[in-house]
Amino acid sequence: MENTVSLRKSTCLTPRRVDAARHNSERSTGPRSEAGKERMKMNALKHGCDAAPENEAAVMRALGEDPKRYAALKAELATAYGPGDALWDRQIEDLAKLYWRRDRIERMETGLMRDALRDVEERRRGLARALAAVTFGPSQCEAVALDRAIDRKVRILVTMRKDPGRIFAAARHL
Repeated sequence: MENTVSLRKSTCLTPRRVDAARHNSERSTGPRSEAGKERMKMNALKHGCDAAPENEAAVMRALGEDPKRYAALKAELATAYGPGDALWDRQIEDLAKLYWRRDRIERMETGLMRDALRDVEERRRGLARALAAVTFGPSQCEAVALDRAIDRKVRILVTMRKDPGRIFAAARHL
């Protein structure tokens, strides 16, 4: 019979391992105070779609949503569909949740697209700067940057002259 050595760790619980596990468990039990538990309960929140019903208002606030607007939506749906029994009320509540979730998902998708477009624009600018640095010398790169800044300011001035009320909007977008 041939002697072989296992590549797996031994699963044998020695007294030393049991003591180490007991010692480690004393240090890693999570928050003990109510305030600590409240702070920790939203740590894993990403989009709120899987949140527990008892955390609904806290999730909304954490995502920048207004729980009062959700209550107003439920009231509006109840008014639109009229009163009913408990099952009817449950259907109205489910409908409100579906509308709210759809709006949340649309905001999330919009944010993801905005981030992706911003990344593409940053990469494009980086490539343009790299191309300018290779094509022109440092002083010419600075001159190109100054020309762009001048063009931007001229567009702002033209916009301001056409519509003085759009001063701030023009400055933000150009």
